[in-house]
Amino acid sequence: MYKKEIYKLKQAINFIQGIASKRIIGKKGFTLIEMLLVMAIISILAGTIMVGMSSTRKRARVTSALKTANGVTAELAHCYLNNKTVISPTNTQDGGGGQICQGAGNYPKLAKGCVYNGYSGNKLKIDCTNNGGVIITCDVVKGKCSK
Repeated sequence: MYKKEIYKLKQAINFIQGIASKRIIGKKGFTLIEMLLVMAIISILAGTIMVGMSSTRKRARVTSALKTANGVTAELAHCYLNNKTVISPTNTQDGGGGQICQGAGNYPKLAKGCVYNGYSGNKLKIDCTNNGGVIITCDVVKGKCSK
């Protein structure tokens, strides 16, 4: 009976010595698999954050274009009230749209991905289809812009 217990005790001692010799007990550093796993998790999280930030950037650009359009509407209303001919905007290389009317300033530069889409019927249109498919329309008579 003692022989079985001694045999099991020797097996346990051999097992513990084997573990200790493989440096599992008290090991230092990380294995390659552990490092690769951490890198994979970080890259997945970074990718998720970048996708979220992309849509946020697009919304910010549309909001910026809407604020710019509200500022232009006041200038357009001034031209309209003084019976000056409003010049339809032309998209310049710097993102602006040329002169608004005789004696007035120029159409301001729009946010990246937005372009002037013309002026007709007392309405200015700004196309932001590259930023989520939004078209901004400004009514000069009402003095309001909307998406």
